[in-house]
Amino acid sequence: MLPLACERINETWVEWTGVDTILGSLADTGTIPAERFELRAEHLCEELWSNVLSPDDKDIVNTSIRNLKTGEVYAVIAKVVIVAANAFNTPQLLWKSGICPTSLGHYLNDQPMAFCQIVLSKELQAEIGTRWEAPDPSVDPVPIPVDDPIPNVWIPFSDPEHPYHCQIHRDAFAYSILPGNLGVDHRAIVGMRWFMRKEIRFEDYISFSDTNVDMFGMPQVTIHYSLSETDAATVHAGMKDMVRAAQAIGAFLPGVEPQILPRGSSCTSRAPTEWAKAPTPMIPYATPIRGCGVTEIFIWAANGILPTATACNPTLSSMALAIRSADKILEVHFPA
Repeated sequence: MLPLACERINETWVEWTGVDTILGSLADTGTIPAERFELRAEHLCEELWSNVLSPDDKDIVNTSIRNLKTGEVYAVIAKVVIVAANAFNTPQLLWKSGICPTSLGHYLNDQPMAFCQIVLSKELQAEIGTRWEAPDPSVDPVPIPVDDPIPNVWIPFSDPEHPYHCQIHRDAFAYSILPGNLGVDHRAIVGMRWFMRKEIRFEDYISFSDTNVDMFGMPQVTIHYSLSETDAATVHAGMKDMVRAAQAIGAFLPGVEPQILPRGSSCTSRAPTEWAKAPTPMIPYATPIRGCGVTEIFIWAANGILPTATACNPTLSSMALAIRSADKILEVHFPA
């Protein structure tokens, strides 16, 4: 699951985090000297190996990089390599590099998600119209300001009393500007998203082919993933809870009735439970890498080191892990 974060710019505008907001001034060409920072778009890291050029230097890690536009392949030699390539591509790269611990690709996990959109009931719309100087219905039949800030209601996960993470938004696409919009004004449309947790199981995993490759020439990934009986019961209960909430404030918008989104809509990985006892936010694989000797490979600041199931995007946890990991990298590899 990708962490999500946003910043309210003003009363009517929320800016979601993107590459530019994460990189800050690094995203502006020329702001940082080229010898200190370089962003290489449309490049693929194909393989990691260690100590090939410098077998006596255990801190040297080499990566094989391919330019996807020209096909040129070259090596990058670094003191520290951090791989952050999601729940599928990170283990895929490690597999290609001969880093294959037992847990690689296992404990695949996501948050089953129920979704629907409803149209606010006439009774609720009338109530809204009494709370401000709404125009006459003949002028505007929907008593919600056109520039009204988008509301977001968050109901947190709380097990066992309320084992779902719920989001209620009035952020529907502007249906009312489209032809054939069924006469529905988007200001009256409310979206509901109910997230449920899933059991963390070794049996949920991805495997890699040694003979077949994907479009980028990397080992083909096969997904092995299913819901347990407990998971199925959780999803059913979450759907029922969402429908009950939806029916309390309106009717389902045609075409967006209650549904379970496809599996993997918010996919991540999880660590074995015993990893939670690790003293640092780095979980070592400590396995031989193709080349010379043994080098420790760590999962740095990734959602995959969280050992428990979640029903939400763990943004703050990810931020804390990233900061701790950055501090640890400086302490170990670049001591003052």
